[in-house]
Amino acid sequence: MHFRRTLALAVAGLTLLGLAGSTGRAAEPDAKLMPADAEFILVADYQKLLNSAMFKKYGMEPFKAQLQDPQVKPVLESLGLDPLKDIDTLTITTSGKLDDNPKLFISVKGRFDLAKMEAAIKKEGLKSDKVGEYTVYETKGQGNPAYFTFKDKNTLVMSTNKDYLGDVLTGKVKEGKNAGALKAAMGKANKTDTIYVAVVITDEMKQALKGNPQMAALAPKLDSVTASVNVTDAAQIDVLINCADQATANQVSMQIKQLLPLMKVLLQGQQGVPPVVGDVIDKVKTGTNGTSVTISLKITDEIVQKAIQQAGGKGGDN
Repeated sequence: MHFRRTLALAVAGLTLLGLAGSTGRAAEPDAKLMPADAEFILVADYQKLLNSAMFKKYGMEPFKAQLQDPQVKPVLESLGLDPLKDIDTLTITTSGKLDDNPKLFISVKGRFDLAKMEAAIKKEGLKSDKVGEYTVYETKGQGNPAYFTFKDKNTLVMSTNKDYLGDVLTGKVKEGKNAGALKAAMGKANKTDTIYVAVVITDEMKQALKGNPQMAALAPKLDSVTASVNVTDAAQIDVLINCADQATANQVSMQIKQLLPLMKVLLQGQQGVPPVVGDVIDKVKTGTNGTSVTISLKITDEIVQKAIQQAGGKGGDN
């Protein structure tokens, strides 16, 4: 129970990297742990979170308090894991449908005390099995089981499918039909940002988009989406919708420009939607760059303070 809670905490904390700052170095995925059939990838630099002015102001205190939780602190100590120092980067990939995905693969880079980790796993009594040279452990929560192992003292890998985990580790995953499209989308990412995402718009996604009359003609010409978040004392969010040609990019950009004012009107006065959401929508900028639609948004400290005040909380120190 404790070990599963710790793993969940580690992954959940890593995925909250939207409040992270930039130190200027690129966070590159491990090429040997990049599944050849991947259609989605997220790469996040965890240490940039700790160097971010915005996170230090709004996130560090509650994060440290969570680490001191009586149910968390002794487990972290038994694992020999300090989340403030021992975790560097996170990479998540998937292929196929995202819901209940058996081809989910997670790689966490850092420093792991394998002796303490293995002792904690043994004490927890987790099931294990050999996959090639690796001992793979199974952890069950309320949902489906997850499988994990340590590739080495600096790499923790996880998946919801034991065979897929083994295939990635041993390089047996065959190249998918969208491998080139994902590589092209990743090539448009700013890899010095704290978190970046690339996703292929698959045939299944295009078919779903055709259900929207306004997107029916454009859907076949959408290739991928690239997004990144970079935060220092403000959060800069940049999104690219990569299209087959410039004409499609122009049409998609125009539709977004028409949609934003409508969204603002629809959300005004809605229960649970703070007024600051309207300010955020006003700051969204969209245009085109060649065959890509560009969408950008800067979340300033002023906006964060306003959101906290409207939610009835307290802002950070000025």
